[in-house]
Amino acid sequence: MIREGRLIPMDGGSKFEKCISMVVFSISNLYLGIIAILLVTGCSCNDNLLNNDGDEIETETSDGDLDADTEDDTEYDSDRDSKEDESDLDSSEEVDKDTIELDEDGEIEKELSDLEEDISEFDFDSLLQNGERLLSVNSLADGLDPIDINGDYAVWCYGAEGRLFAHKISTNTTKELVVDGVNHLCWWVSVDKGKAYSLASARTSNRTEIWEIDIDSGNAKILEVAKDAVSIDRIHARHGKLAWDHYPLTSPSLVGLYNHESKDYILIPNDNKSSGSPRLSSNYLVWTRVSGNTNTELWIYSFSDQSARILIPAEENDEIYRQSATVFGENVVWNWVKSDRSELRIYLTDIKSGESVLLQDKNIPEGPWIDGNLIVWRELDNDGTNRIRLYDIKSKEYMWITDSSWKGSQWSPKLSGRWLLYMDYYRFPDPAGFYIGGRVVLFDLCSLDYFKQTDICVK
Repeated sequence: MIREGRLIPMDGGSKFEKCISMVVFSISNLYLGIIAILLVTGCSCNDNLLNNDGDEIETETSDGDLDADTEDDTEYDSDRDSKEDESDLDSSEEVDKDTIELDEDGEIEKELSDLEEDISEFDFDSLLQNGERLLSVNSLADGLDPIDINGDYAVWCYGAEGRLFAHKISTNTTKELVVDGVNHLCWWVSVDKGKAYSLASARTSNRTEIWEIDIDSGNAKILEVAKDAVSIDRIHARHGKLAWDHYPLTSPSLVGLYNHESKDYILIPNDNKSSGSPRLSSNYLVWTRVSGNTNTELWIYSFSDQSARILIPAEENDEIYRQSATVFGENVVWNWVKSDRSELRIYLTDIKSGESVLLQDKNIPEGPWIDGNLIVWRELDNDGTNRIRLYDIKSKEYMWITDSSWKGSQWSPKLSGRWLLYMDYYRFPDPAGFYIGGRVVLFDLCSLDYFKQTDICVK
């Protein structure tokens, strides 16, 4: 008896009868398998589309493999999944009727080349707000933390296919970075001093390596660090240093730290407790370390005296995750998250005094980022859509950078001086060849009256 693709043992009957049943079932499956192979072979003989005259139609495709697996820890937007069918219907209505054909099953089929033409003619500027710049016109970003900005450069990963993109702000130019011999160039990315630091896999090996790529010249090299790691994750580059999650073969994850100038490479001891998600500043390194089964604590490493200590301790069995910490100057901003995610908060902690100030505990605030006196994060507006909020440490003022008057949904904000980088979902049509992720948008804080006379805008 077969139920839902599984063989179910038959009740009753002799062993001989059961054996005969099994043999008959196996032969029938073999027969069906041969037919399936013949059908697949026949269907794959011609990958090109045919027009009504039987001629081949050349189609444009992306360089990446659309069937590539995405990362296990990729952050998916549940709203995006629920609206995927709706967006497909909307985009199909925009295609010229002359480009729509029926396939063999009577389904509507759109040619990839026609879809690309539609995107190229789309008026993106009509959907942008004052101060915004769309960086990823012909790409998307996807992954757990796929974007970064530092100084004059922004970078992003399309993790589903391992493609890496960079934008130079001063010249308003975007390029895709490519390295020969590497088929998956971007699992994780960060940028520092005009160089992109990416976790990549070469075609000849499944091992993940840290690559350094000069954005302007395209010159690339593997950094000879972390060779003793089975796996590497969550890299962050700042001030000539590089940090990452380091997974050895025989112990929980540690934090790796590399100094480009001195060439020093160390692993910070973790007392046999998993550590990760490091963030760098000029003077400090902060990260999350597991404390118990249901909680974590925040640690900090000082470059001046090369010492590590607990910054935010966990209480026994409190079921609180202290995570997503970023550091600038003498301040650390971080997320307080209940293990069941029923409550989220954002705190600001003074490193020297250890004093913490609650910044937000409503509207599911998440993903804080600090640069100078400014802190940004995403939280829900009154309509339940993700927006970006800002807090000025000096003036103690709050403001919405994006709000319900904006289209789309904004995620993963990051600051560097006057520039705010974030991902946007649902506002723009997706480019051909990209099937998951969000657009990458740059916003100039100096377009707001509040900042026009501040240090980040007046030089």
